Amino acid sequence: MHLRFDTHTLATFKEQGISDVYVWIIQAGCAGMKVCFERKSDTTPSECQGYEQPSGLVVWSTQHDATYLDEGQIAVANGRTYFSSKKVQGRCGCGTSISFTKSSIDLSLAKIHRISEKLSTLPYIQSALHDRKKR
Repeated sequence: MHLRFDTHTLATFKEQGISDVYVWIIQAGCAGMKVCFERKSDTTPSECQGYEQPSGLVVWSTQHDATYLDEGQIAVANGRTYFSSKKVQGRCGCGTSISFTKSSIDLSLAKIHRISEKLSTLPYIQSALHDRKKR
């Protein structure tokens, strides 16, 4: 697995003597998932594998998360973590949460028709439709 960190974060790791980082994905945020990281410790899950990066940093992750993280980049700005990758299919407005699947709205024609019928019974919709017909 190859995962890059921005130069500022790498410099911070170096200053703090951090050579091993645990990276994982959680379900959170508007888009559904967030990438998190911390210094590797005794609490790092035992099923994690270490992946040495060209920078010398060793990234620890589960095999499952590694499939999503591979070839990605992590940047930290203003206290927020941003993950970018070709595998990301969507993100929230602020950019910190991501999705690895395209979201789609499941609407059948029958559902659209029912919604349209319900909307047309609302008084303010009826008056707007009436005003439109006068034009």
